Amino acid sequence: MLKRYKNPAICFYSLFVIAMAVAVFYDLALDIWLNNPGNLFAIWLRNTGEIPSRLICPLAGTVIFFAASGRWEKAAGFLLSIGGSAYFGYYFGKYFFVEEHRMLFSILWGVGFGIVALLIGSLIPRELMQKLRAAAWIGVVVMTAQLLCIEGLKYLWGRVRFRDLLAAGNYDAFTSWLHPNGINGNKSFPSGHTAGAGMSYLMMLLPLYTDRFKGKERLCFLLPFIYTSLVAFSRLIMGAHYLSDVAMGGAISFSLVLVALKLSEKPLLQTNHKMFPIKSEEWIRPHKANPLFSYFSSFNWIAPVELSILIWHAPSPYNISPLSPTIFCPPVFIIRI
Repeated sequence: MLKRYKNPAICFYSLFVIAMAVAVFYDLALDIWLNNPGNLFAIWLRNTGEIPSRLICPLAGTVIFFAASGRWEKAAGFLLSIGGSAYFGYYFGKYFFVEEHRMLFSILWGVGFGIVALLIGSLIPRELMQKLRAAAWIGVVVMTAQLLCIEGLKYLWGRVRFRDLLAAGNYDAFTSWLHPNGINGNKSFPSGHTAGAGMSYLMMLLPLYTDRFKGKERLCFLLPFIYTSLVAFSRLIMGAHYLSDVAMGGAISFSLVLVALKLSEKPLLQTNHKMFPIKSEEWIRPHKANPLFSYFSSFNWIAPVELSILIWHAPSPYNISPLSPTIFCPPVFIIRI
C-alpha cells in the first residue's frame, strides 16, 4: 500500500524541502506581506481547521465500540467516543458558543454528539466496523504521537509568533526556524493547527481497509493535502505562524500517517486480531436485538426523543446503564459494582 503513495510522498517532501529553504530567508517577509487578521477566510479556518484531529477519538471510539472483541476493548471504545466527543464539544464551543455558560453547554453538546455517533454506528453493518477496527486504533495512536511531537517541539523551540512581534512594535525577537530558543513560553514552531488539519491524511488508510476506496489513493491524498494547505495559508494570514511553522506541522502529520501505512501492512493489523480473550457476545447482546435502536429509529430522527433505559447485561462485575431523557440532553452513565 505504501508503494501506491510513492509519487505523492515524493511531491510532498519536495515541496516541504523547498518551503523550509525559502523560509530561512523569507519567513518574516511573507508574514508582513500576508498579515490580515480580519480576513473572514482565515478566521473561519482558525475556528474549524483542527476539526479532523478533534473528530478522531469520537469516530474511532464508535468503530472500536461496535467492533470490539472483548469487554475492555469495548469499554475503551465507549470512553474514547464519549470523552473525545466532550473534548470536541469544548473545542467547538470555544469558537461558536456565547461566553455565558460556554464550558458546560459545550461539553454537554459534545457528549450529545458522541451519543448520536454511537446511535448512527449501531446502524452500520458490524462487518464494516470490524474492517475499520485496526484503522481506528491506528488513528488514535497517530493522533497521540502527533500531539506529543507538536507540543514537545513548541516548548523546545520557543519561537515567538508574528502577532506577538506586532504587539511589541518591532521585529527584534524574530528568530529563524533553524535556531531553537528553549522553553520561554513562546510556541510558534511548529503549527498545531496545520498538524491538526494534517490528521486528515489518515484518509490515506481507507484503501487498505475498505474496497470502496481501492484504486482511489490519489484522491485520498489530494483532498487532505488541499485542506491542510488552505489551513496552513490561513495561519500566515492570521499572523499566528510563519511558513516554516506550517510546513513542519503538516510534514509531521503526513510522516506519521506514512509510518502508520507501513505498519498497517503487517499481518497482525490486517486481520480481525483478538486483542482480548472474551468474545463480545459473551457479555453484550448483539445490537440488532437491542431495544434502544429499534425504539429510536421509529422516530425517523425528526421529533425530540425520549430515550428508554438501555441496560447491557454482562456476566461481569460491571453493568453499564446509559440513561438519556432527550436527544438534546446527553446521558448520565451509572456503573453499578
